[in-house]
Amino acid sequence: MARADQEAAVLAAMSTTASEMFRSAEGRALFLDVRPQVFAWTRFLPAADLRLFAAEPAHALDTDEPVDTSSVALVLVERQHTAEVHAAPELHAVLITDSADDCGPFPEPGNTG
Repeated sequence: MARADQEAAVLAAMSTTASEMFRSAEGRALFLDVRPQVFAWTRFLPAADLRLFAAEPAHALDTDEPVDTSSVALVLVERQHTAEVHAAPELHAVLITDSADDCGPFPEPGNTG
C-alpha cells in the first residue's frame, strides 16, 4: 500500500471515529477534556467561543459524504485566529473599538492597483 493510501486510510478512520464520538455527550465531554493538550491556544478563547469550538468540528464532520478535511481545517484556523486576537489585548482593543476615521474604500481582494 502506497504511503498516500495509508495516510488516506488513517485520516478516514480517525475522521469517522471523531464524527461518531461527537454524536454522544460522553464523546463531546472527552473532546473538552483533551482540548487543552491538543489545542493549547484555546485557553485564550472566551467561554462562548470555547462552546462553539466544541460544536463546530462535530458539525463539520456530521455528513454522510466522504470526509472533507478542508471544512474542519477552516474551523481550526478560524478559532486559532480568534484566540490570537484575545491573547493580544492591544489588538483586541483596536478591533472592538469603533473608529470615527473613515479609511476610504477597501480594494477588492487580489486587486493591488
